[in-house]
Amino acid sequence: MSWPNGARFTCALAAVFLVCLPLSLAAGLDEDKLTAVSAEGNAPGAGADARTMAVDDAQREAVLKVLQEFIPTRDFSLLRQIIDSAPAYVYSFRLQEERQEDDGTWVSIEAKVNEEQLRRDAAEIILQDLHEFPTTLVLTADYPFDDGPFLGEPWNESMRHFREFLKANDVPEVDWSELEAFHDTGELYAFLQGDAEGMTRLGRTHGAEVVLYGETRQRIGESVGANVVAVHATVDMRVLRAAGGEIIETIETEAIVHGAHPRQAGAQALEDACAKATREALIALVLAAFETDANGAIRVTLEDVEHEEELRQVLEALEWASRAEAEVLYRGASHARIHLPFSGSMAYLTDSVSGRSYDGFRIRARHIVGRVMTLQILRDDR
Repeated sequence: MSWPNGARFTCALAAVFLVCLPLSLAAGLDEDKLTAVSAEGNAPGAGADARTMAVDDAQREAVLKVLQEFIPTRDFSLLRQIIDSAPAYVYSFRLQEERQEDDGTWVSIEAKVNEEQLRRDAAEIILQDLHEFPTTLVLTADYPFDDGPFLGEPWNESMRHFREFLKANDVPEVDWSELEAFHDTGELYAFLQGDAEGMTRLGRTHGAEVVLYGETRQRIGESVGANVVAVHATVDMRVLRAAGGEIIETIETEAIVHGAHPRQAGAQALEDACAKATREALIALVLAAFETDANGAIRVTLEDVEHEEELRQVLEALEWASRAEAEVLYRGASHARIHLPFSGSMAYLTDSVSGRSYDGFRIRARHIVGRVMTLQILRDDR
């Protein structure tokens, strides 16, 4: 298979496991990475103690505001321990105003919140409570060297590193031949050139909650000694929430390896850069899953569809059983992919759809895994 401009593609459909490493909240922190937010707080009474309690209350509100920026939910009970420990995430604050009111002390502060640490700790807590890991579609293009010959193996090297991680955690992968059946390589390449809408559609078509996509590049840098060069590998990726299409994280990592053999050094640099990118991406994937897990939706693949009337009848059955509006994500020559907002019992939905009477055919539930269902049309004359 030839790839446009030398790029090659590989994809994986995955549930992902997160490992969070503790970081110092203050040591070596770049203040440009802090999030500034205004917040108010209250406490009963007056005096220094009341002021301290009011400031603590304002810091809790500041942390909650930042949480709401990257976790779109109204229920933060799961993260109560983070909110109660809010001062640990506030790098600094400035008391803007203080006044005495009838019911106690009121303050207003301008706080700088360590969002990076907040994201890591929130993801670690959410992961422990998730019923299912997020389903993720990964799609990357590799550019081994800017000006030199291709030195890699006959598959996408960056995805090989991702796959090794996924396999270690018993993660299922989407069959590449299935992706090819729906899309040609030119279309996939166009998505990777910045078509977020197309990438959203691609993810939803294949049942992904989150899409991780981008490219890797390798280049030979400066000489650092006799016959020794520095080889650079960079990973530039985006994390996209498939339900709404918004990009929730941009990831850029780089690794440099020195060596006398560019191919070996480049392979090691790419592996190191991918390892860094994976650690960053996993946090975004888990946080994204917090919303998709709460929303509830399933993906239905309908096989052996010959006529639009057959598809219409099945859509009608799905909508009747779920009391929701089904959306056809993709219509192929003999099958269709359907998105259905539904958080109820899969057994109930299966029984309702397969037990219904149809004109000229019946439905068989061929495969059900988690919130993914495959239905097959069986005709009465066959």
